[in-house]
Amino acid sequence: MDNGSSVDIMYEHCFRQLPTPTWRTIKPPTTALSGFLGESAWPIGILDLRLELRDSKDKLKKSTESIEFFVALSYSIYNTILGRTSIQKFGAIPSTIHEMVRFPTEQGVATLESTPLDVLCTSVTDK
Repeated sequence: MDNGSSVDIMYEHCFRQLPTPTWRTIKPPTTALSGFLGESAWPIGILDLRLELRDSKDKLKKSTESIEFFVALSYSIYNTILGRTSIQKFGAIPSTIHEMVRFPTEQGVATLESTPLDVLCTSVTDK
């Protein structure tokens, strides 16, 4: 999660791991992406997916939202970056210093605790 990002990004290596039918739902890009150094790049396209976040320990605590990912043709150690829009949709509160994110669910407040090997996004499906 990056509260400095105004869009949600999915990197190409992650996009290529999605089922082929999902590839067919990608829409043409409408705008270029701009980085914090002022550089611009056109995304491959825009992909609407349902994203589910789950508590690190209590898998019943989960929340699902529709997310519009800009598919970026660049390398990153991350699969995706959730920006301000998604953080707001999930009602999430990320804490970099604690390496965790908390967000409300119908079953109570969920907590995602981060380690270098954790994956915050547990599943994505077509809308």
